[in-house]
Amino acid sequence: MLLFCYNRTKPRKPMSPCICVGCGKLYVQPNRNVCDIIPILNNRKGFPLDTMLILFEEVKFSGIDVMTTTATFQQSEIQDGDIICFQKEISDREAAEYRSQGYAATVIEFFEQLVKQ
Repeated sequence: MLLFCYNRTKPRKPMSPCICVGCGKLYVQPNRNVCDIIPILNNRKGFPLDTMLILFEEVKFSGIDVMTTTATFQQSEIQDGDIICFQKEISDREAAEYRSQGYAATVIEFFEQLVKQ
């Protein structure tokens, strides 16, 4: 699978200050739980290892699904070549603040903005 981190700290232009940054490839056993890769992702991004992340599967460019972290990769139907995006978990207050400024607060909102452009 390919991994992308949704990052709100690198502005591109108004209404879309967020970008998805590639952070490599990862091979996992199908019977492993999705949550097993969270410490690996945190390490790759330099986040504290206990940082809470939300993971998303890019089904298609306009279709992003939140992943159930307690499910296995097989149960999640993740296959070789699939793309997983992730972001730090944020509070409702933080999300509302981003949205009030016209910014995407989640990976799903980010891709929705891209589709509209």
